[in-house]
Amino acid sequence: MNEITMKMQADELIMMALREDITSEDVSTNAVMPKAQKGTVDLIAKEDGVIAGLQVYARVFTLLDDKTEIEFFCQDGEEVKNGQLLARVTGDIRVLLSGERVALNYLQRMSGIATYTREVTKLLEGSSLTLLDTRKTTPNCRVFEKYAVRVGGGNNHRYNLSDGVLLKDNHIGAAGSVAKAVAMAKAYAPFVRKIEIEVESLEQVKEAVEAGADIIMLDNMTPEQMKEAVEFIDGRAETECSGNVTKENIARIREVGVDYVSSGALTHSAPILDISMKIFMQSERRESMNTSERRKEILKTLRSSDFPVAARELAAKFGVSRQVIVQDMAVIRASTPGILSTTKGYTIQQENSCTREFKVRHSQEQAAEELNLIVDCGGRVKNISISHRVYGRVSAEMDIRSRHDVTEFVEALNSSHSTVLSNATSGYHYHLVEAESQQRLDLIGQQLENAGLLAPLQPGKRKRKRRT
Repeated sequence: MNEITMKMQADELIMMALREDITSEDVSTNAVMPKAQKGTVDLIAKEDGVIAGLQVYARVFTLLDDKTEIEFFCQDGEEVKNGQLLARVTGDIRVLLSGERVALNYLQRMSGIATYTREVTKLLEGSSLTLLDTRKTTPNCRVFEKYAVRVGGGNNHRYNLSDGVLLKDNHIGAAGSVAKAVAMAKAYAPFVRKIEIEVESLEQVKEAVEAGADIIMLDNMTPEQMKEAVEFIDGRAETECSGNVTKENIARIREVGVDYVSSGALTHSAPILDISMKIFMQSERRESMNTSERRKEILKTLRSSDFPVAARELAAKFGVSRQVIVQDMAVIRASTPGILSTTKGYTIQQENSCTREFKVRHSQEQAAEELNLIVDCGGRVKNISISHRVYGRVSAEMDIRSRHDVTEFVEALNSSHSTVLSNATSGYHYHLVEAESQQRLDLIGQQLENAGLLAPLQPGKRKRKRRT
């Protein structure tokens, strides 16, 4: 939510929520905290989900006191884990106590919607369907809930009654027929507005097409009825389906051929995401461990983790800034071999593993095939490097361990409209691969060769083998 929307739409609503919660005074807080005293709030996730509404959460406190300081350890749209530190708020303890409930109400509600929406969008992956919300929102919370839908990966239908024409069953009843309703809307509404009409039968579908509706909403139809309707419409109008669409039944709509699916459940049925606040008095806050102790604990964390650990996660865990963690890691890496900095975080090479560098060649379209082959054989792709005539050896860390990692890598590559590093060397490149044994590495090499991906080494060069 940008600053303009926040000021023009959200601020007044947030103040209304605060006035609802404090009609005269916060009796509880004033009783135990008669004077201003500095304190800190830790914002902690109590379950896994998608976070949404951090700026709204912060706004509650800054509206009460603009000197309140907020440090975020994540951002809207990120998937967070149970126990993760999300943010830290420092200011007048009276402000933190008085704003706590309102701030959490917004954040929990918005994060719950974003989480539910993300779950639904994943069920639609691979289809051409566009997921939409509805106007079934909590009064005075529409701007927040529709924002949360977008954060979760969904799209907004019309915001309110003023920004679009949607003729429903009662409008049709008032007009007299589908054709009359469409004709009257075309005569009244500005020509830039599309006319959408809700229909419940194939007869109404035919009438809507003949009347020239721009969008036809198929309401409470069976998948079979929707397929028949889409075939009849045949591109003469855009199509949308609706009617009790939930996470549990949306899969049945994947293949019916409609353009859009709207679900009121995104906003009216999403459970909240459990998030809590822990308030500390400045004097009660535990002293931070010294630098040496922190670095030992960071190294311990890396060695015990099977997956890369992001700098922000370490910062949240140890109560320091991300910049401090980056400095710590520079010192740790200088004295500890085998630590890699990847796009997903820091990871340390496990003991008793084997590594080998493979020279390969393929097109960008074959990248997924190559990487999947390696991980399917039990390999972990640690990096990619090229040997450039001008720039010499150029390397980049990868840390790809599974088909899921491969998919994420390819999607990130495609979404950024970037090209693979090996394009600079006509497809030739090297991968440093880690596996549990030399036999696994032999298998990977054989499979790469069988697939026609293994590139011949230049005369006089041998395969580099390395045990760690």
